[in-house]
Amino acid sequence: MACFAGRYDVTVDSKRRLGIPSACMMELFMDSDKFTDNPEHDAVAFKTFKESGPLFHITEGKERCLIIDPRETFKRKAERIRREFGHRNADPEARRYMHEIMNAAQPVKCDKQGRLTVSARQLEYAGIGEDAVIIGMFDYLEVWDPKRYEEYMNGGTSTSDERIEKFGWVEKEPDAAGAGK
Repeated sequence: MACFAGRYDVTVDSKRRLGIPSACMMELFMDSDKFTDNPEHDAVAFKTFKESGPLFHITEGKERCLIIDPRETFKRKAERIRREFGHRNADPEARRYMHEIMNAAQPVKCDKQGRLTVSARQLEYAGIGEDAVIIGMFDYLEVWDPKRYEEYMNGGTSTSDERIEKFGWVEKEPDAAGAGK
């Protein structure tokens, strides 16, 4: 499974295309069966991989951002939702939830330049104009309007140091209460 990380400031062009950062495409490539760890082979294979147009799903996320899942990640999430709620015999609220998830999910194939075309409805939902921020979030990417992202990050009730104290740091294992050891 790919492990995306980092912040990338990107633009959305007049055709609603959003470029997937090269580092993220490389992470996805390294997770594929095309990666061999042979630099000469992999340079050519990566170019072919990118030009072949990997498939993603774009969905609406919490806090009015967009989620970009590689196809395999989206399939795992969709299967988990289907298993959890069923789909034909689910209660009405569970069915509405499944509809909300699935009707907002748009399968999109990258073009040869590694860009995805985002629907106007999704851009409007997230308030994204010409500028956007892509955040690597483990097995998926989040796409935010830059101003909304800064407001979100500054809107917490604790400081960065307090969150590290509460949740731990990467090198520390959290204890049962969630605080770092």
